[in-house]
Amino acid sequence: MDIQTEILEIRLNNSMTNTPQERRSGELFATAVEKVLPQCDHFSDPDAGLVGVELENSLTDRSGKPLDEETRDNFIEIATGIGELEKLPITVQPELGAAQIEVNQDSKALFQSQGLEISAVLDFFSQVDQVIKEASHGLGAMSLNLGFHPTADLVNVPRTRKPKYRIVPEFHDSNRIPISMRLKEDLGLNTEPDATVVALTNSIQFNLSMQDVPTAIKAMNLMFQMTPTMLALGGNAGIASSQNTNWSDFRNHIWEMTHRTKSGRRVFLPEEYILSPQDLFRRMARFPLILDPQEPKSALEIATGTNWLAAKLKFLCDSDMNLNKLLLEFRPLSLQQTPEENAAMFLLSLGRLKFGMETDEPLFDDFDTNRVNGEIAARQGMDSSLIAHKWVGSHWESNLLTGSEFRDIEIHHAAMGLSMTSDMQVSITRYDVIRDFLEHNIGPQNPSERLRAKLGSTWE
Repeated sequence: MDIQTEILEIRLNNSMTNTPQERRSGELFATAVEKVLPQCDHFSDPDAGLVGVELENSLTDRSGKPLDEETRDNFIEIATGIGELEKLPITVQPELGAAQIEVNQDSKALFQSQGLEISAVLDFFSQVDQVIKEASHGLGAMSLNLGFHPTADLVNVPRTRKPKYRIVPEFHDSNRIPISMRLKEDLGLNTEPDATVVALTNSIQFNLSMQDVPTAIKAMNLMFQMTPTMLALGGNAGIASSQNTNWSDFRNHIWEMTHRTKSGRRVFLPEEYILSPQDLFRRMARFPLILDPQEPKSALEIATGTNWLAAKLKFLCDSDMNLNKLLLEFRPLSLQQTPEENAAMFLLSLGRLKFGMETDEPLFDDFDTNRVNGEIAARQGMDSSLIAHKWVGSHWESNLLTGSEFRDIEIHHAAMGLSMTSDMQVSITRYDVIRDFLEHNIGPQNPSERLRAKLGSTWE
């Protein structure tokens, strides 16, 4: 069976993807896949290895109340003007939440992953932080620098006035399965959040341009595997409705539970490894596109945009569906509390991936290991004991590691990955500099744990 027919059959057998609109959308998506898939065998990008960062943040007034959309938009105008005046390589734009912004690295100023310097990364995050502070000052505003707004209401969260920001949450509220209606119990809340609650979440993400599809597929699965330790080390979403949830980082859990339908897991970690582009497209076919694309290109973009897994591939095509760029996005990390911590978690994740790829790190035999690790890490943070890989000089071994153990090991792995040359040599001087920076900014307690220790029982 050809891939187009297979996709249409998958969607025909699911009532959520078999409505008149979804049938039209599915046909466009199937057409896009039919055109892209043959290119996956020979696609090659000689300029691969560029990496771009994006951050989400929430803006509040001085009392912690989320800004209204008009004030947020004024902030964006001011921040954009500051960036242009100072010739900074950033763009600022609205996000889902009415009080939320997204800051992106300019496409002409992306990092080169090989030989990446700490100073360049830290400069970028410091510039973003400074622009946000300057733009906030005149508006009496401030930014949260947390993975979740700690005091806002959890239902009917104000959103940016764009149709997609109304349609997509409403769809998931209408189609959420009963088993996922458990956030009130899981987090100890007074009310069950609706799908608009994700407008209160903030992340740090990066996109890495990939040289070819097989390499990208391998890297995506390694990202799934490394997600739990990265999440434990960078947990920064533990407070909701002014209450200590006793979670280290519930951001992905809130996304996953409010967006769970009978089509399956659309968020965080999938049910199993995705071992080919065919696997990926079949998986994407299971889910409604929700929005109404008018041509194959937009159908593929919507299907990609509503794939909220911890790692995802983006097939960037022109209007004729010629594949021009292949990006791999890493998504599970909450925004950190300082520019230094954002830089450290970005470098840790990128370096960890590079080291795993360079040393041909194997995947766990059972994907459920990743899912169990992920839930433990989200709940327990640095108090977790996780099954993780450890490089022992010539090969990888699996071990049950405590938080202090995987902190030390993952920092070592990342420093090796970032200091390794194309011929597998490691600069000891560069390794020491990178390791020192990571150890200084990724502590024995993650941001949630430090905040909890500082605030005690006072959450207002």
